[in-house]
Amino acid sequence: MFKNRLSNIRIVVVDDDADTRILLRFFLEHCGAQPTVASNGPEALELIRKVRPDLLISDLAMPHMDGYELMEKVRNLEEEIGSLPSIACYAYARAEDRDRARKAGFDAHVEKPVDLDQLVTTILKLVNLPPSLEN
Repeated sequence: MFKNRLSNIRIVVVDDDADTRILLRFFLEHCGAQPTVASNGPEALELIRKVRPDLLISDLAMPHMDGYELMEKVRNLEEEIGSLPSIACYAYARAEDRDRARKAGFDAHVEKPVDLDQLVTTILKLVNLPPSLEN
C-alpha cells in the first residue's frame, strides 16, 4: 500500500526514543524514502548539514535540546541549507501545543502514536508530491 510512495525523499528523523526511531526508519525505507536517524538535536543538526535532507521529522520532547530549539537552529541555517520542510511529531494533542510547534517553525505535525497513512500524506504535501502518487 505504501511501497515507493516516498521514492528517494531524503528524511532526517530525530527522536530520543529508540523504538520510535526504529519504527519510523523501517516504515520510511519501506515507502522508498532515504531516512537518516538521530537520537538528539545536536546529532540532527550535524546530519542536516551533511545529508541536506528534503524533510525533517522531529520529536518535540527531547532532553538537552528539545524540538523547538532544534527548529530554531534549523531555521537559522536556512542561508546555508535552504528551506527545510518539517514535521513535529509528539504525543501532545492540545491546540496550544500545535500552535507552539507552528510558531517555532514546523510546517505540520503528527501525533504519537503515529498514523502511518497520515504521515505519508503529510510528507507528500510538504515535498509537493501528490498524495495519490502510486508507483
